[in-house]
Amino acid sequence: PFLDAQFKAYTRFFKREFGMSAKAANKKQINVHKSLKDYAVQTGRSVERARYNPGFIAGGSELTVFYDESLPNVFFGTVMHEGAHQFVSAIFPGAQFPQWLEEGLATYFEGCSYSRSEQKFEVGDLPMARLATARRGLAAKPEASMGELFLNVPSVKFGAQEYALSWSFLYYLVHGENGKYKKVFVKFLKEMNGAGVKRTPSQIFEKIAKKKFE
Repeated sequence: PFLDAQFKAYTRFFKREFGMSAKAANKKQINVHKSLKDYAVQTGRSVERARYNPGFIAGGSELTVFYDESLPNVFFGTVMHEGAHQFVSAIFPGAQFPQWLEEGLATYFEGCSYSRSEQKFEVGDLPMARLATARRGLAAKPEASMGELFLNVPSVKFGAQEYALSWSFLYYLVHGENGKYKKVFVKFLKEMNGAGVKRTPSQIFEKIAKKKFE
């Protein structure tokens, strides 16, 4: 029920906020394991690590999860993020997003809420832990450029702070200054979907926004 409600909520959000949809979005593979032990064995994780990491995405499209009744919030928060990766890959099949955009989009959906009793899924709340991390990161390096903070950080060093800062920038583009940059961001996403390897994300953004991206 949660995954069904999540899919419907993400579909509504992308249609309403970005004017985007994809017929392939409901044809992705989801693996739901029957027990924690089975999930741990099949994913090569220890039982304890598996318990607190109940979902992951493979190849951008295959979602693997395990639901632990004793830790529902861990499951919901994890799968909101990982399920967003899967949904985004369906909406933008031709895109090769940089890590900051890939993780920023997925982290955006960590702020969702879900009612098990009503099977109701809502998009829109702030992921407060990410907000606190972003604020600490900016306060620690007030003079640093976006490139230094998260845009150009290599994958091996891309951690919690970079996730939070990527999300905060994306959130600003969608909601900041009364949505001033929302159309720019949506156009940027659409351009990225067909960019292939011809242009970098920075070149695309600068062309659309008429602003230096660094």
